[in-house]
Amino acid sequence: ACSAIASATSTPAPASLFAMGDTAVTTIAVDAAGNTNTCTFTIHINSAAEQVNNLAGEIVDIFDRRTERSLLGPLNSAARSAAKRHANKACRPLATFIKNVGRNHTQGQINDSQAADYIGAATRIRAVLNCH
Repeated sequence: ACSAIASATSTPAPASLFAMGDTAVTTIAVDAAGNTNTCTFTIHINSAAEQVNNLAGEIVDIFDRRTERSLLGPLNSAARSAAKRHANKACRPLATFIKNVGRNHTQGQINDSQAADYIGAATRIRAVLNCH
C-alpha cells in the first residue's frame, strides 16, 4: 500500500530566487511510515546573453532582409555586450531593437502578436540587465 507524503523539504526552499546558470534542487519526501525518497534535478536560468540569442533565433528567416537586419543588428550587438558582461553596453541596442520593432510594426512588417512578444522579451531582458 502507498502512504501519503507526510512532509517534503527542498533545498533551495520553495519560492527561492535562482541565479542565472544551473542550480541543483534536492527534495526529500517522507511518508507517514517514515520512508524517505530523494529527488534531485537541475534548474537552468538563462543568462541575459542566452535570452538575447533566443530572441534573435525567433527572428531569423521570418522577415524580409531589411526588416530582419533592423532587428538582428541591435540584438547581435546586445548579445555580444551581454556575453562580455557589459550590461550598460547591451542596454542601448536593446532600446534600439524595441524602437525598430515599433517602426516595423507601424509599417506593417510585424504583426501585433509578434510586436508584443518581441517588445515584451526585450523589456524583460533590459530588466535583467538593470537598464534605465
